[in-house]
This record gives sequence, structure tokens and C-alpha cells, in this order.
Amino acid sequence: MKNDKADDYYYFGWNNNYLLFKECPYGWEEFIGTASCYRFVRYPKANSVNAAGLCQTDLLSVESLPEHLFIQNLLNTNDPSTQNWITSGRRNGPFWQWIKSTGPINLQYDQGWLPQTTQDQQIRSNLVYGYQRSQWGWLPYDIAPMENLPFICEVPIRDTYGVTTNYRGIEYGLPSNIEQRFIPRAPKFHEQPQDQEFGRIDQITLGVGSTFGVSKSSLAVVVTLTCRADAYPVADYFWFRMIGGSISEAVLVNPHESRYFQHGGNLMINNPTSDDSGTYFCKASNFFGTAISNRVYLREIIVDQFEKRERPRVIADGHRDAIIDCLYKNTNTRDLSYAWFKGGISQKVQQTAERFISQNGNLYFSRVTDGDSGKYICAVQVKNTRLRYLPSQTSEGTELDVRSTFGQERSPRIYPSFPQVFPTSRLPKLGENASLECIAEGYPVPVYRWYREDESNSFNPLQSKAILLNFNRELIIPNLQRDDMGSYRCEASNIRSVVHHSVTLQIQIDPVFVVPLDDQVLDIGTVLSWYCEAYPNDANQIRYSWFINGTEIFWERLTLAQRQRLTITNNLLMINNVQPYDNGIYQCAATNTQNNVQRFSTAELRVIILAPTFGKNAMVSTLRSTVGGLVTIVCNPEGAPRPQIQWFRNNIPLNTGGTVQIFPNGNLAITNIQLMDAGNYTCMGTNPYGQAQQSTYVYVMPEGTTIISTPGGRDVILDQTIVIPCDARSMNQMDLTFYWRFNNEILTIDNKRFRQDNPDRPGDLRIIKAQYGNSGRYTCVAQTTVDEQSSSYQLNVYGPPGPLAGVRCTQPFQRQVTLTWVVGDEHGAPILHYTIESLSNHRSWWIFHGNFTIPLPLNKFVTMTLSGLSAYTDYRFRVFATNMYGSGEQSEVSPPCVTQPDIPSIPPAGLGGGGGKVGDLRIVWDPLPMDFWNGPNLTYKIYVQKHGNYTCMGTNPYGQAQQSTYVYVMPEGTTIISTPGGRDVILDQTIVIPCDARSMNQMDLTFYWRFNNEILTIDNKRFRQDNPDRPGDLRIIKAQYGNSGRYTCVAQTTVDEQSSSYQLNVYGPPGPLAGVRCTQPFQRQVTLTWVVGDEHGAPILHYTIESLSNHRSWWIFHGNFTIPLPLNKFVTMTLSGLSAYTDYRFRVFATNMYGSGEQSEVSPPCVTQPDIPSIPPAGLGGGGGKVGDLRIVWDPLPMDFWNGPNLTYKIYVQKHGENRQTNYIVSDPFRNFFITRLADKLYYHQYNVRISAVNALGEGPISGNVTIRSAEERPTRLVPNVKCSAYNSTAMTVTWDMIDENDHSFLRGRLLGYTVRYWRKSLDELQNYWERRFPGQRSRAIIIGLDSNIEYTVRVSVYTQFGDSPESSYFSHRTFRLPPQTPPQYITIRQPRREKDKRTRLFGDVYMYKLEVEWRGISTTADEEPLEGYMVKVWEHYQSIRNATIYYVDGSKYKLIIDNLYKNRNYKLRVQAWSLGGEGKYSSPEREFRFDNDGRLLILYNPDTTLLHLNKSSKQYSSLIISFILLILCWLLK
Repeated sequence: MKNDKADDYYYFGWNNNYLLFKECPYGWEEFIGTASCYRFVRYPKANSVNAAGLCQTDLLSVESLPEHLFIQNLLNTNDPSTQNWITSGRRNGPFWQWIKSTGPINLQYDQGWLPQTTQDQQIRSNLVYGYQRSQWGWLPYDIAPMENLPFICEVPIRDTYGVTTNYRGIEYGLPSNIEQRFIPRAPKFHEQPQDQEFGRIDQITLGVGSTFGVSKSSLAVVVTLTCRADAYPVADYFWFRMIGGSISEAVLVNPHESRYFQHGGNLMINNPTSDDSGTYFCKASNFFGTAISNRVYLREIIVDQFEKRERPRVIADGHRDAIIDCLYKNTNTRDLSYAWFKGGISQKVQQTAERFISQNGNLYFSRVTDGDSGKYICAVQVKNTRLRYLPSQTSEGTELDVRSTFGQERSPRIYPSFPQVFPTSRLPKLGENASLECIAEGYPVPVYRWYREDESNSFNPLQSKAILLNFNRELIIPNLQRDDMGSYRCEASNIRSVVHHSVTLQIQIDPVFVVPLDDQVLDIGTVLSWYCEAYPNDANQIRYSWFINGTEIFWERLTLAQRQRLTITNNLLMINNVQPYDNGIYQCAATNTQNNVQRFSTAELRVIILAPTFGKNAMVSTLRSTVGGLVTIVCNPEGAPRPQIQWFRNNIPLNTGGTVQIFPNGNLAITNIQLMDAGNYTCMGTNPYGQAQQSTYVYVMPEGTTIISTPGGRDVILDQTIVIPCDARSMNQMDLTFYWRFNNEILTIDNKRFRQDNPDRPGDLRIIKAQYGNSGRYTCVAQTTVDEQSSSYQLNVYGPPGPLAGVRCTQPFQRQVTLTWVVGDEHGAPILHYTIESLSNHRSWWIFHGNFTIPLPLNKFVTMTLSGLSAYTDYRFRVFATNMYGSGEQSEVSPPCVTQPDIPSIPPAGLGGGGGKVGDLRIVWDPLPMDFWNGPNLTYKIYVQKHGNYTCMGTNPYGQAQQSTYVYVMPEGTTIISTPGGRDVILDQTIVIPCDARSMNQMDLTFYWRFNNEILTIDNKRFRQDNPDRPGDLRIIKAQYGNSGRYTCVAQTTVDEQSSSYQLNVYGPPGPLAGVRCTQPFQRQVTLTWVVGDEHGAPILHYTIESLSNHRSWWIFHGNFTIPLPLNKFVTMTLSGLSAYTDYRFRVFATNMYGSGEQSEVSPPCVTQPDIPSIPPAGLGGGGGKVGDLRIVWDPLPMDFWNGPNLTYKIYVQKHGENRQTNYIVSDPFRNFFITRLADKLYYHQYNVRISAVNALGEGPISGNVTIRSAEERPTRLVPNVKCSAYNSTAMTVTWDMIDENDHSFLRGRLLGYTVRYWRKSLDELQNYWERRFPGQRSRAIIIGLDSNIEYTVRVSVYTQFGDSPESSYFSHRTFRLPPQTPPQYITIRQPRREKDKRTRLFGDVYMYKLEVEWRGISTTADEEPLEGYMVKVWEHYQSIRNATIYYVDGSKYKLIIDNLYKNRNYKLRVQAWSLGGEGKYSSPEREFRFDNDGRLLILYNPDTTLLHLNKSSKQYSSLIISFILLILCWLLK
């Protein structure tokens, strides 16, 4: 809450003629999103009736999510006690409404309800802010009549002028020119002392050498206790040490002792000893008072030596558990850390799944083996990082003997006293870390799980901040908050069984003031009242005490006079008849009785005498407003006693009422201000010591500022320069300026990025090279000294995508890797493709791998497989995205990843040779590039074979035969030069599998493909080889799941063939689920099982469940459920939230990152078990019908909520004021009404009606009471005192005395309005009457459309829903004769003759001009009413005559002077006569005129072309023309 403000300072401007206070009053919180102020009132608490009165404004109403989050944040910060807070929310039947002073409004934003409050929303009456399940939200609640709660007030900032605040800061009454730091004030601590610890290493430890490396030269220790207070004059500090339980018994620390040194609030103790341990506090004092600090504890840390005795041997069986006790007694410290060593100090025991070192010092073995035998040493060390060094001790060795045995399986067993919370010597404090340990033994070694238990013993997952360590045996909860308190369950399990134990975590909460003290500046003789409240606000846990100037108040030590003036009631202190000698520092101390922690809230009291003065809060000298606006004049003089305020207008006391209101805080408000309200307003403040006054002159202008070019909205491209237009119109005398806001913050015009440099249009905003950060809402504000108007513009800056984040390379294979990244801002256009580049250990430049089009997942986490890489290569990747506006920035370079090794993929190129010495065979080639080495230790293997003719000769005794074959040995065979590799594609994606080969020109190279070792048929439909430039490439059209497999490209010649394989994986949405079954149906839940099909390359994100029931013909969505996938793919889950006694059929489908799969087959039906109805019927109401009937209606209960067979309705009827109740049964479940016959005399009586639904299992919940009235009877009361009078020639006014609408004995129903019957008196009533109905409660009506000078008769009756009452007695009256039928003629307009009479000064150089209007009068005939006078109507040319200003003239006069016209405006004028018969005919034509910039009158015959000057200069101009014409004639005659 705000408590750092000295007073209510306001900055005010004008908007739409409203005076806006730009800052909330003291104690109120501002939320910019609603431009409102909020006050959270803890004291005094109130009930729902008087809370609004204490607010002075409306109670809270929440109308948007940001406002709800704002309230949540404030309550989280300021209410650790989690109380319920009253708002204006009320339930009205089935609807919830916010109750405001302007009337109730329905909830526009309805997402603030706490979970599991749906049922309470139907029956509770009030909406409060409550705390449940670690969150604040709306809680349906019934506030008892005598129940007092804190409440939240709300007021728009513009309306804070009426809010009264009694707060007066400590600078009240002081001159305004004193700097803040020099304001005289008593001390208040802004830095409290903190607990301190110190330690020393004993000489024995030093003699044998310290394990932790401390030498004798580093033994000097200095402890510093610090406190600092804000005060002027600067405070003196004194340190005290307590020797008993009371502060009053403390002794002053002598700073002159040799070991002590004090500088300001710092107390330093050199080489402290155990005698210095104890409790200390600080006092700060100056002329105005003394304050006392929190108590702090100085403690010596001593680590005692281990006992010098033989430690018992520990004997354990193999594969069993063992415990080695550290055997250390912790006598003089709090928290220690332990370490264990085996054999010697150099071999530290590491924690494993079998070994655990607890914070209690013991070493636990869940299972020991022969290797664990040996000597174990325990080391203990102080656990305090703030100490200069950490004292430690080391124990003697403990021998562990392990006997060899065979391991047998056994169930887990949690050790006694576990789980355990650490620290154990005290409760963990709010904001600290808590550690929970759980240790179990068993074989196999147990695994651990942790849960939170709620009040209903149900298990919940751990909070997200929880940390699990040491194989889940240790649970760390950092930054403890009150929500972390509760029960935690440790579960240990192995293949044998599961065991569990629970432990409760409690937190030490030091007192926190939720209602602190505020400074008070009081008048002499008034009452001081101070209330403080600390959390936890438990009388058994918190004890309050009070201090004055550092001295505790003990009632038994007060004098009789002091007891008569002073009252202390726990946390409330009151002093009657305060005097200046009561000045000083007052402190409320809250002490937690459980741990003796004490905290203070401090404030200063100052009692003053002060004559009224405006020195600090001067009134503004002038205010300007436009007609119809609101003007608020702030009057806030200082004075003690508080001045009485009196207002004057033009030195005449101001009368309140109507549009003038004076608020209790002295401010004056004038609503719907008019020109006549202009004047000098004086505020006078008076008290017994004097008076002071200041004045504000209010100018009222007939027209305000108007925005004439609305910005609107626009999309621009990055780096484009844009001009946002803004222009406004105002009166010339107003100083019009423009400024801009960006997202509600004032925009700084730096003349670099933002400029307003168009002299012809100073409101235009030019944005140079718009950036993404310039996107947002721009508001142009046209401001004058009178008002301001604004108009907003939405600017969206689009451009290339933002940089990608988190580029990572995973799953490296020989030729491919998996790349992942997170997509940034798309900046207004979808991403077209991603460009991937790499840097390797073989090259120093970036390699382009291609542009890849990848669908964008919802979570923006993109995964893709990049193939075509080199094996055994260290890669680093970068990626950038491209959209329609261009390419975005490069991502950061990914961490390195190395592909797996493989054989070289190609032979060396450039094979040739020749030459050299005789007998040499010289072979040369190009060394293989490192990209193709694909592994370490590269060598070259050369094959050499000689060409030749090979002859086969066959011989037998009869002869021989031979044939030859010439063998050509080619230096190079066929080589696949583009290895397909492998790739993942999405379902229905078209993919090209590359394949190319190299051979000698004389070879005929062809390609064919195999799919899973079968020759693939190229059908030119699904499979195509249609690229003439690359005949080996295989194109697969819209790949399906069945196309997944191994594709082998075979490059074939007449000499050889080579092949290379490609693994294609087709990924997509999951396959359909199988075997959906519904089992174990209960009343509200069933168990669903199914078998998961093929995941198609991506894990399942969630399962969507839909149902079809016997109550509906459409599928119902039940939700998306994330369920871990078992190894056997057999999924089981419990679906709750169903209807009882319902025949369900289910279908399920799965969704992964590629989309949703097919629906499963519909499950066999299952019927949930019956139950009683879960809700009562809604829409309970009624009324109407025949006399004596009670008609009740409701909405039939939907079949989903019948929950069982034989549904009926049970209706409870109780007459208002009686105890007897009648029950009725309606057996038709589809019926929606019930009528019971009452006696005829029981008309329009109140009945309390409730309804419930009943089925074969019983009755469901009963609805709340609804008041229904029985049918109405005909009203019997006659309308009294009916009269009528003429209104004009065609209308009459009818009046009567109103009927009391609460007098049901005569009305016999609800009054709907009045019926007026009228007819000509000369005609028969029943055949010639007219009737008009006037709804609502009223006492007069006007009937129109009558004939002139005719006598009419009227009757009046009241009507209800039943009908009309008997007519009243009649009354007659005659309408007036006709209005004047002759219009005034010969209308002339002119300016006054004398120059000084032509205008009057308004202020400065602003004038209003006068116009004389004259006409010929008329006379009336006998058919017309006598003439009463004339009306002159003047209006501006763009307005209608209905908006004209009317000037009334007596009937005996034919001339008028109008004195309030402005120059440079076109006016129109007409004159008409009027009488009691009404307004006569207008003069014709209408006269149009204006005053030019020099104040001359111009009569406009045609406003666009012709102007005629009616002044002195115009007559001179005409005479000059005549003279010129005469001269021409004379010249011609000569």
C-alpha cells in the first residue's frame, strides 16, 4: 500500500471538459489499465451493507483480465493472512452483477472464479476475493449480517476530487520551500540490525594443523552491528545489551571500551568472546523523538571436538543395509554440514544410489557389498557462508565389516524418523530453503517419489520450483512461502512392494505488519487513534506492546492523569485531548510468542496550531471550460484546526444545489456549466486562529476542441517512414498544442526517430524508418488551456522474421543430423522457408545446404533431419527464416556436433599418369578432399592390371581349335556420386530422392530402383523418373505411410553396376486407436482403455475423447488428455465429469506434432450408475394467471442431469410470514409449469418457492428461495384529484394524485402506469373517447393532437397486469385558441452606430460582438390568443434551428440587441411571435450573417459568392463608384 507520500498532491488537466486528477489520493493504488484508484481497507472492517459508505465511492468491480491480475498481485503482496475481501459483486437470480452507484451491470469478464466454485455460484449471494489452492480469485460467499470483513474500494481517477482524506504528512504546515531532506522529523529506521555469528579455532586444532587451511595470523575477528535511521536533525545512536527479558532492563554499551568502536549507527566489536554473545538493540534519538530497533542476536559458533573414545564397529551382512553414526553432539550451533572419508582424509565418500549422507550426520547404506568394508571418518563443519572461516572437526575412524552373503530380494523399508525436515534445530523461515530427506533400505535398491498431500489425503504433484537431489532422496524447496506449508509424502518402491511415509512442513513467519502506523499531525484537543495489525494475526501467537520515544508503556507505571487520557486495547492505542507535549515517536511492537521474534511499526505524532494558509496548496488563478462541461476547483488550505470552507461567486456567497456541489473535502464542482456560470470563485478557509482566501476565475467557452482528422490504423514495412496524421479545430483564442502517447506513455519527440516538423500541420507525427519496437497504439492529444481531445492509431510494423533461437544439432549419424530450433517473431507474415548453412573443421567458409519449407508447430519448436553431410566431420550450423518481406537475421551458431565415421564415399578424381623413366609406371591423381575422408587414417589403394588379348585353345589327338577375347581394363568404373542417404518426410509431401553416377563415356549408363529389395515399377503416377537432366532421380508423389522403406538406386552399365540405398521415413498424424472400451462405470466416471497404433514418427501429445449419449444426437468433446505411453501401448485412464444413469459410447483419436489422427471405432455402450439429481431446475419464477392462482414456472431439467429413472419435481411453497410449508409433486419431467389454486382473496400475496428434482434414488439439491406472487386482482382504488388545464392550442396537461404503489390492498397487483381517457365534452363518452397509457409512477401527463378552442373531458385510471381500475370522476377544460398566424415582417439587422457599442471585451483580446435586430410587429385576430411577445432565434449555419439560442422580447417592443456573438462564424436568424396558444409562424426568409476578422458585419445573400458590407466603409465605397461613373460620362460628353 502507498505509505510514502506526504500529502495528496494532484496534477490536473482537462479531457472532454472534465478536470482530471492525475494521481490517486494517499492510501489508494493506481491501475493505468482502467485509469482508476483502488483502496484496500483492513481497518475498520465492515459488513456488506456499510462497506460502500466507508468507501465514499463504489466497491470494487472487475471488468477485465488485466484488472483482475492487478488485484491478484496486490493481494499476493499485501495480504499474507489470505482473508476474504468484500467487493460489489452480488447475485441476482441466475446472474452475477457488479453493484455501482450508476446501477447494476452484468459481469463482462467472468473468468475470475476460483476453481471448484461452480455449485456455490448458484446458491451464494456475495462475491468476495478469496484465496484457495495458492491463488486469489472470486469466491461465492454468504456474508452474515454481523460479519465484518476487509473491503476494496474503487474510483476513477477523474472522480477523485470528491474523495476525502484526513491524512496529513509530517511536513504539514511547514513552508513549501523546505527541501525534503531538511524537513524536521523524528528518527525512523530504514536499515535494521541483523543477527550475527562469529567463530574461533581452538589452539588444539591449530596445533595439529587445520584441514581447512587456517593459520594463526588470520585469527583477528571483528563483528559489526549496523542500524541506520532517517531523521533531521541527524539522529544520535545508542547501543544496548539486554540482560533480562524486558527492554527496560537493558544496559548501555560503553563505546569507550577498548574492544568497542562506534561510528554513527555502526557498533564494531574487536575479537569478540563468548561473553559478548547475547541480545542487542539500537536506539536513534533527536529533538523530535526516539525510536528503538529490532532485537538482534550475537552468537559465538563453537565446534566441539569429537569424544576421544573407541568407536563401535559396525557389522553388516552383504546386500543388507547399514548405518554408521557420526556420534557428534551439536551443543552450541545451529546448522552443520557433514562429510565422510574412507581410509584416510584424502578419499571422500561419494553419494550413490546405495550410499547417502544425511544432514543429521549419519552415513546410510541401502545395500552394502564387500567393497564397502573399511574405516570411515566423519568430518563436521559450520554451515555459515558469512563467517570469515569455517571451524571444523574430524572424528576417529569407525570400522565397517561386511560379511559375505547372497542377496535376496526384500521389500523397501523407510528408516525410522524419516522423512525428516532440515534444519531440525528450528523451523525454516519464510524465504529460506527447506530440505526434506527420505532414506529407505531394500533389495533391489528402492527408487523414490515425492508427492504433496492435501486436506482430503489426495496426492498432488510437487510445486514447479521443487528440486530433487541424490537419486530423489532429498527434496529441496527453495524460497519458502506460506503456500509451501503442508504434508509431503515420500514413496519408496522396488519390484517387491511400495511403502510410504509422510512429514509435515511448517514455516517460521516473523511478524509482518499488514496495517502499519502512519504519521499523524493533529489539532490540539483532538483524539489520537492508532491501530496496527501484524501477520499472523492470531491472538495466541502474536502479542502487541506499545512504545513512546523508545520506552515501553506499562499500564501499572502510568499516573492517574495518564490513565484517564490513554487507552490501550491490544493493538489499538488512543489518547484523548492530545497536547504538544504528546509529540514524539510511537511504536507498535508485534512479538511472535512461539520464537520471541519482535518487529516494530513506527510513526511520529505532531500536535500543532496553524492559521489557515494557501502557501503550499495555492489555487489556480484561472480555469477554462466549455459549455456543458464539468469544472472542479480544488481548495485545500492547510490549518490546524482544519479550516471551515466557504465559497463565494463574484463576492456573493455561493448557494449549493442543482449543478453546484461542495464536497466534504472543500472542493467545488460545477456540472453542466453554462455561460452564465462564468465568474470569480473565492474559497475562504477559517479557523480560530485566522482566515485565508484565494480565488479562481472561471471562463466558459461556447465551443471546445474537436479532432477533425482521425488517425485510424495502418500496417507499414520495416524501415519505412510513415506520417500519422492528426489535426484539430478550436476557438482562435485558445492556445492549441499537440502531444502524443505511445501505449499510454507520453512519447518523447527526439527529432531523430520521432518528429513533429510540419509547420502547416503541427499535430502530424513522422516516424523515421519504423522498427518493430515502434508497433503499438499511438494516441494524438490535442490540448488547449480549456480541454483536450484524443484519437488513437494502431501501427503494425511488418518485416522479415526475427532471429531463430536455440539452434541445436542432435542425433548425428554418418550422413545426417537432426536440427532443432525455436521460431521467433514472424513479424506479420508466415515463414516461407528456412535457410541452413554450416561451418566444418574442413572449411573456413559457410556452406549453403538449401531452403527448407517446414510446417510451423503450435509450440514453434521446429525439428528437421538434414542429410547429405560428410561423415566424421565437426559441424556448426546457423539458420535464418524468410517470409514475404525478406530474410531475417542469422541465428547464433549452434554448439558443435560430429557425424559418425564411415568408409570414403568417392574415389580420388583425376586418375592418370605416364612418363617417367624407362620401365616405370607413373600414376597420378587428385588428393581426396577432406570432406570425403569420412574417417581417420586415410590411405590410397591402387589396382593395376595389364591390357591384352586372351586366347583359349582346345587340343585333342585329332586337332586343335582356338578363339580369342580382348580384355580392356578400364582405369575407372561406375561411381555413384550423389548418395541418397536418408530423410524424413511428412504425409502427402512430394519428395525427390537424388541419384547420380559417373562412368566412362563409352559405357551406356542406365538407372533403376529397388524398394525393400524388390524392383520398383515406375508407373508415372505415384513414382516418376522424369528429370531429363538427372535421369536417376526418383520422385514420389504425395508420399504415404506405405512408401516408408529402403530405396536402392542402381546405376548400371555394360561393364558393372553400383548401388546406393536411401531410407525414407514418412511421418504424420498418429494412426487410429484400436479396442476402445469403457469399463468400471460409476456414477460420474468410467475407465477407458485402448491400444495405441502407429505413432508415425512423433510421440503422441494428447488424446482427444468424445462421447455420444442417449440424451444427445451429437458428439460431446470431453478434453485433451496427456497420458504417458506404456511400453505395451495399452492405455488406461479414468474419465470423470460424466452424467449418471447415461448410456455412453466413446471414440478417441490421438494428436502428435503433425496433426490429429483418424477417429477410433465407436466403443461398445456402457451405462453409468444412477445417482440422485446433481442440480435443481433453473429459471424458477412465475406469477400471473387467474385470480386466486399461484403460477410457478421453471426450466425442465436437462436429461444429462436426471441421473436416474422416474424423474419428478418437488415444489416447496411457503406463504410469506407463515411457518407452514406445502409440498407439491410434478410427475412429468418435461413439464415447465405448475398452477395451484388458492382462495380468491389471496391475490398478489408473496410466496417463497423452492424446487428440487427427485428420481428413483432420491431427492437432489434444493434451489434457493424465489419470491413469487399469486395472480393479481382488478385494482379497486380510484385515482383522486384529477384535473386538467390547457397547455397550448393543441395539447392539455392532466394532473392527479399518485397511488401508493406499495398499497397492495387497493392495487391488488403491481402498478404498471396510468390510463388517461379523453373526449370532446359535446360528444358521447362511450362512443367517442380516446385513451393513452403512460407507464410508470407519475402524477402528470400531456395529451397532444387536440383541436384548438375545444372543451375536453378527462378521466384517469391506474392499470396493472390484470387490467384497469375503475375510472376516476371526470374534469373538463378548454384548449387555447390558435397561436399567431401572421409572421413578423421586414426583418433588418445592423451594428450599433457608436464604435464603443459594437463589442464588449470578454478577456484579453477576445471580444463578443453586438447585433441590432428590428422587425414590424403583428396583431392577432379573434381566433387567436392575445400576443404575449416575440422570439428571436439565432443559430450557427451548420446547426438545426432546434439548437438555436432564443431571445424573448415583450409584445410591445420590436427591437432587440444581441451581445454575445463571435467573429468568423456564420449565423442564421429568424423571428416569430408567440402567445398562450403556442409559437407563431417564422419570419421568412431566414437572415444569414457573420462578423469578419475586423469585427465588421457581413450579410450573406449567397455565402459562397456575394458579401454586402453594412457599415461606414461600405457606404463610402458606393459613393466612390458613383463619382467615378459621373467622371466617365463627362469625358464622353466632351
